[in-house]
Amino acid sequence: MRVLVDECLPDRVGSVLGGMRPEHRFEHVRALGWAGATNGKLQSDAHGEGFEAMVTGDVNMEFQTPRPPMPVVVIPTNRSFDDVRRYLMEVAEKLDESLPAGYHRVAPHEGTPEWRKLQLEIRQGRKRARDPANPGLSR
Repeated sequence: MRVLVDECLPDRVGSVLGGMRPEHRFEHVRALGWAGATNGKLQSDAHGEGFEAMVTGDVNMEFQTPRPPMPVVVIPTNRSFDDVRRYLMEVAEKLDESLPAGYHRVAPHEGTPEWRKLQLEIRQGRKRARDPANPGLSR
């Protein structure tokens, strides 16, 4: 499988994932000269060039480009390689699955800053869902 690694992730991500899954080919956006492309164009161009999946740390991508043409695995952080590294085994395992086109999040580990942020977002989402001023939200 040919997998695109987004520019927001450290360059080493592709080589580490390649070591875990040598049957896949990981290529970084910067190495391809695609840095700076908008998410929608990047996904469309990558799919057109034969990429079968993408890995990103851009947790907002699914709101900016809601219908990707391929599976996109989302790591809950892109701050540093040490932060990203703890999720790479889960990313490799996800890529082993037959994922449909769409976004597939790797869950943050309990106690990490990413986990605490997600818990806050969940609580805020539940509070908004119970708010009678927001009748469009499901309960």
